[in-house]
Amino acid sequence: MDLLTYDKEILIIRNYMEMGRYNLAMERLSAALQELSANAYLLYLFAFCLYKTEDYNNAIDCCKSAVDNGFDRAEGYFLLSMVFLQKDEYEESERILKAALELDPQNPEYLAFYGYLKMINGNSGEALQLINQALELDAVNLRALQYKFYYYLDMDDSYGIKSKVIEDYFSLSTDESDRFLKAGLLDYQKQDYKSAEENFRQAFLLDPTNKFILKMLDTINRKPRFIFYWRRKIKRRITKQFAIMKVTMKAKWIIFRYSGITKDTQIFVVVPMILLAIIAVILIALL
Repeated sequence: MDLLTYDKEILIIRNYMEMGRYNLAMERLSAALQELSANAYLLYLFAFCLYKTEDYNNAIDCCKSAVDNGFDRAEGYFLLSMVFLQKDEYEESERILKAALELDPQNPEYLAFYGYLKMINGNSGEALQLINQALELDAVNLRALQYKFYYYLDMDDSYGIKSKVIEDYFSLSTDESDRFLKAGLLDYQKQDYKSAEENFRQAFLLDPTNKFILKMLDTINRKPRFIFYWRRKIKRRITKQFAIMKVTMKAKWIIFRYSGITKDTQIFVVVPMILLAIIAVILIALL
């Protein structure tokens, strides 16, 4: 493969990857690797696509092969760390990430991801410190801003910190799908399920292969239905009880008007009827 053809293939492959069409990218990569089986960059791109398609074990093997063939070790370790995190192997993920940081200690991407690892493991103090350290090195680093968004997502906004973090992220992110996803997560946290669903749907239209968006859509569709079902059920029961009470009061009025019951004798007739009506209402409510 000549240099011009190689550059063209790389351009097409990266374009597919940016669109999230990882399977198509892997088809082109497979064809290119038949001619250039030891090309470190192609192997790395293939490993990244395997990671994105959740083929984690093959992603690990391919990434190691890329590093063995001369690909940047720090970048290779960083990808491996992300893969091991997806496999829930937190200790291995952290160990490899530390190796990447030893090679490039001032890399904001690595520092931000390390903060995210700390956040997952419940060490919120160190997490925020690492994320802020990443932002000191690169104030517009989207990965760091994204992790800071997650950090503040479940916290109150008493001092306006969360609003500022969200504003910073939205002002810099050019990924429309991710912007809709973050907006949906924020609405979901506020329990504004209608707005959350709309944002998740817009995100899905832009990135239909994103399984996390699908998971959130499924969650948002289940939760409101459950809530609204019980709201309707309770409303129907209350309406039914009021209807019964109305009929009971009407019956009482008719009895008084036409039966000749006096005030002295009404207690022996009306009170039992009211008690029976109350019992009926309770039984219907329990149905």
